[in-house]
Amino acid sequence: MYLSSDNWIRLGVADDGEIATYCAVARRAPDVFEVALIAVASSYRGRGLGRDALADAIRCARAQSIRQGREAHFVAYIDIRNERSMKLFHDFGFEQIKQLAPDRRGNVFVIWALR
Repeated sequence: MYLSSDNWIRLGVADDGEIATYCAVARRAPDVFEVALIAVASSYRGRGLGRDALADAIRCARAQSIRQGREAHFVAYIDIRNERSMKLFHDFGFEQIKQLAPDRRGNVFVIWALR
């Protein structure tokens, strides 16, 4: 795991050395963390590893916030076509806050938040 005061990357490595999961988190404000990316290698999908990565990200951010006397809040920008991610974040209690206008490539993202 790479860790700085504001950002970190968590890699899940399989027994054979292959990277199975990747999770990137960035602090956007003193009490707001963005789960910027969660990725699971195709050969490892369906095993709950994305759920584990998100749980670990939330746990680490909350622990960091508690040490600083703050309460952590979380956001994520999810492409509306990414049904797996939307289900994952929904299952963790994230709520859809706002759908953004299409970007220059036509991609549409929804802001999700966990308070």
